[in-house]
Amino acid sequence: MSASKKLERKPYHHGDLRRALIEAAIEQLHTSAPTEVSLRGVAESVGVSHTAAYRHFRDKSELMAAVSETGFLQLRDRLAEAKRGHNLFRRQFERMSRAYIAFALEQRTTYRLMFGPRFIEQLTRAGVAESAHAAFAELLTAVMKAQGGGEVRGESPFLISQTAWALLHGLALFYLDGELGPEVDSAIATSACKFLWEGIQGQRSTVDSAPSAKKR
Repeated sequence: MSASKKLERKPYHHGDLRRALIEAAIEQLHTSAPTEVSLRGVAESVGVSHTAAYRHFRDKSELMAAVSETGFLQLRDRLAEAKRGHNLFRRQFERMSRAYIAFALEQRTTYRLMFGPRFIEQLTRAGVAESAHAAFAELLTAVMKAQGGGEVRGESPFLISQTAWALLHGLALFYLDGELGPEVDSAIATSACKFLWEGIQGQRSTVDSAPSAKKR
């Protein structure tokens, strides 16, 4: 075999390089802060040149925005799965709450990136905005459906959903910052759901949950 043959290298081909770069960035965020992740380093971990990576992302900020977009889509899927097969909103919300917090704990750095200081800036990117709204819509549509059935009081469904989301986000940050330990995780989440539910439940839920009167 000639020297030229030995030195010949076939171009690296990746079926979906953009997806591979996003997944590699998410993997690096499990152990590194966003400031420590670089587009060049992510490209190297996938096995391609940084030039190839730049064909999909102009810079690191675009890559991080794509990570946030992916995170919101994953959160949307978690919330959708949590409420599937349950008709009562109270049960849906309990399961969605646990799914939300579990996602934040499993994807710690990605979650902080999604809701970090540049959250508003990221929402100017169409993909991030659409995926974030899609995740929120899972909760919003559940609230609206529950209002139609009389389970939730007839106030602004958007404000009710925002309040619930803020509660979950606050709890998630407490867990991430170490303010709450695993020994109280379940109790706090259960209490939060209970107190919120007592504030938003509708007339039908109040009647349904009341003990039946004994026949005299």
